[in-house]
Amino acid sequence: MFVRVIYIDIVIFSFVFSVLFCF
Repeated sequence: MFVRVIYIDIVIFSFVFSVLFCF
């Protein structure tokens, strides 16, 4: 469960970082 939360957080952070880097 905790691992799943970390995985989701990493995915969201990666998406946000990609958007900011692209923008």
